[in-house]
Amino acid sequence: MRKYYGRDHRMRTDGSIELDGTWAGVQPIALGLAAALLVLLLLHSVILLGCGVAFAFYLLVLPTRRRVIFDASARVLRIEHAGPFRERWSLVIPFSDIGVIRLTPAGRRGGRLIRAVIARTGGLGGGGEVYLISLAEGARDSALEESITALLSV
Repeated sequence: MRKYYGRDHRMRTDGSIELDGTWAGVQPIALGLAAALLVLLLLHSVILLGCGVAFAFYLLVLPTRRRVIFDASARVLRIEHAGPFRERWSLVIPFSDIGVIRLTPAGRRGGRLIRAVIARTGGLGGGGEVYLISLAEGARDSALEESITALLSV
């Protein structure tokens, strides 16, 4: 399972909640690319060096990311992916199939506590848990939980 790290959430004008995060695997790829660029620089391979720099810039500007949207108007939870190395699937879960959204402790990153946002579903196959995104713990966590609970209960 891939981990996606988000920083905060956004409230849309229609009442929807949007969480956006980048894939944790981008950092190791960027470090490997930096080492490869150093080797190419030492070999004086200008064409490959140019391609590597262009790809590194692409990763910097458009990293692999996941967007989790609690769509108020459609009454669904949507998970979408974008960027290089993205997952090819998307997922739509109706609010009626979601039992609860939990923010569980998921370790530390950069000295800050990380909380995983998980949806517990009660679908036809008995349900299960769906990992949505990981968020750094902050002052707005309780507001996010309250907003999601209110949106699901309407």
